[in-house]
Amino acid sequence: MKREFYLVLTILLLVCGCTLANRVLFSEPGAKVEVAVIADNSAKTVLKTFDLSQDTTYTISSEPQGMNVLNIQDGTVWISEADCPNQDCVKQGKISMNGEMLVCLPHRITVSIVEH
Repeated sequence: MKREFYLVLTILLLVCGCTLANRVLFSEPGAKVEVAVIADNSAKTVLKTFDLSQDTTYTISSEPQGMNVLNIQDGTVWISEADCPNQDCVKQGKISMNGEMLVCLPHRITVSIVEH
């Protein structure tokens, strides 16, 4: 029993260490915010692209699914409001690094940090 515990603990620490090292060594602040909607056939359509350095608020309307309010401030992005039932996209918090993403599944919306 002790061996299994130590093995699981070692694997957990290794995964946490690799994740932290990846975040520190390879992540850098993004330059743009890309808002996209995913169609039924999994095709991504970019609705809008924003400069991460310019503070703004944007209402994302994805008919017929619903509405999300996107905020960009001080180099971070978050969804402050949504009319979806569980509010998971609001609870995801703020993002600012290349490759990070916010997702609202009921509305089929993605908000991604990109470098271009």
